[in-house]
Amino acid sequence: MPTISINDTHEFEVTIADSNEERMSGLQHVSDLKNNEGMWFVFDAPQVLSFWMKDTLISLDIIFVNENLEIINIAENVPPCREASPEQLFCESYFSDEPASYVLEINGGLSEELGILKGDVIKLLNFEDAV
Repeated sequence: MPTISINDTHEFEVTIADSNEERMSGLQHVSDLKNNEGMWFVFDAPQVLSFWMKDTLISLDIIFVNENLEIINIAENVPPCREASPEQLFCESYFSDEPASYVLEINGGLSEELGILKGDVIKLLNFEDAV
């Protein structure tokens, strides 16, 4: 199983989203995510990225990562859009502070709980098995 390691301390087994369809659906409709699980979004080129929580059922931390696998910013404990707008017409967007190549989504509040910060370094483990 592909695994993300942050600072060689915290590991997350991830589902990889590297197609437009997979990136668009993301963790929508997921009602339970274990604390050692997440989704790893892969983009073709570094760009300022925008994420929203439409049809997402749980709060998430959205961790934006540059091409050097360094965390550039974290949108922490982002609530599902339904809480803000039952019709989901006005879902807030969350942006990377600079061009990003990757995004890691994990359970909301977990970044703070584990002390994950901007500047932390990510390693990709077992990704050769996923290709």
